[in-house]
Amino acid sequence: MEFGRRTVREEVLGVGEGGPRTPTLTQTTGPEPGKGYPLNLRNRALFIGRDENAEISIDDASVSRRHARLYFEGRGGGTSVVIQDLESTNGTYVNDKQIRRARLEHGDRIHLGDVLLRFEMLDDVDQEVRASVARRVKESDLDALTRLLTRRGMVEHLPSLLDRAATNNWAVSAVMLDIDHFKRINDSLGHQAGDDVLRRLGSLVRSTVRGDDLAIRFGGEEILLILAGARRLHARVLSERLRHAVADMRFTDQPDLIVTVSLGVAERAEGETLEAWIGRADKALYRAKRGGRNRSEAAPMPGDKA
Repeated sequence: MEFGRRTVREEVLGVGEGGPRTPTLTQTTGPEPGKGYPLNLRNRALFIGRDENAEISIDDASVSRRHARLYFEGRGGGTSVVIQDLESTNGTYVNDKQIRRARLEHGDRIHLGDVLLRFEMLDDVDQEVRASVARRVKESDLDALTRLLTRRGMVEHLPSLLDRAATNNWAVSAVMLDIDHFKRINDSLGHQAGDDVLRRLGSLVRSTVRGDDLAIRFGGEEILLILAGARRLHARVLSERLRHAVADMRFTDQPDLIVTVSLGVAERAEGETLEAWIGRADKALYRAKRGGRNRSEAAPMPGDKA
């Protein structure tokens, strides 16, 4: 493969102007957008897939356990990076063309199922800048206590999720969650106990949602979930599973403390504004509160009877 006039091996070894460059895959969409995977020339082959033991592991349902492999192939005195599909369920595409095997060029777009990666030749400065930006963005987008997205992080990440949903004709549902009687916990047990509840709840939520979903600390004790590819029924099922899991939480320092949550679910209607959609989830949450708490309610679609 050529990069300008130089082969991959010449770039990696630093032959010619520009110094050494490393072939790199960067995840553009999927569970960890922005994550880079430098490809080590010492490896004979690198496997990509959902399998956690794959050299490039991508936890996405559309990616097969062993989806594709990358390897280096000598050609014309240089070295090419080759990608080969491993009879994956959803196929491997390079620049929107399905392939069985293809040599990669700088800038190529690779689709594995619904996950998009980009192949690039990056020097050490490129690699460090990307890693530094990714670290800053990741930390600035996360709430320090719950490790969920902040409202600012939601503004950054939600548009791309909604764009993917529109492109793939996915349903998207919102779940608004609120801790029942949270003020009472703070007033009777202290703010440290309240922080412990939020910390544990954040951990539970992170372990419950999928890689493509967003989990946001929306307010003091409110959490908003955006579920990609989930219709109202599926979102309600997840809400009930989460509700039961919260009620089962136990706290070592407060053995008598029982925490419950109320949840409201709304599936987004076609063309519905973000404000109206989240507002319907919020109204469903307050119906759950009025109905006795420790329960979930689903909002009707616009135009349907409640």
